[in-house]
Amino acid sequence: MNSGTIVVILVLVFIFSSLGPKVPPSPKAPGKYPTQQKQIVIPSGTVDGIAAFAQNYGDWVTDEDSAQIGNSIVKYSQTYQIDPRLVAAVIARESKFNKNAVSSSGAQGLGQMLPSTAAGMGVTDSFDIDQNVMGTVKYIRLMLDRWDGHDNQVALALASYKEGYGSIKSNGGNYSEGTARYLKDIMALYGKM
Repeated sequence: MNSGTIVVILVLVFIFSSLGPKVPPSPKAPGKYPTQQKQIVIPSGTVDGIAAFAQNYGDWVTDEDSAQIGNSIVKYSQTYQIDPRLVAAVIARESKFNKNAVSSSGAQGLGQMLPSTAAGMGVTDSFDIDQNVMGTVKYIRLMLDRWDGHDNQVALALASYKEGYGSIKSNGGNYSEGTARYLKDIMALYGKM
């Protein structure tokens, strides 16, 4: 079993263990989240796999866009040390890989970030695939870092991505049933890749 497989297994264990009853997060033993301990290894073929997943998700994703989505997700996942399939699952759940998506709350692009959040991540054009993916991955990394030391770090990070870090923190690490469904949706999408 290679180190990449071990990291994926650990991420899945953390996520699935956190989908149960919502209890305040508890600190874990000293140390970093597994993806921070070692350089993640992204298997060859991941770019093509994500590109195919994106393209098959909807008719609105062109060959060119799906290739750029796959390349950008893998590039920034490597930079920020996050499993690229998790990033792809978040984007699939957020926008269905529609680079022009705009929510009723004004969230934009693939990762459905609000303009203020996107700007804080260095994004100047939320509808640019590469910029939006960079901002999305950078923001997920920020949320993972903020929940470093918690057993359910990944779930808390993804819940914070959806509801906002301040909301999750002020609620003692608890999140809504809608967010619990969001996390399950992401894991179901993750399992398809």
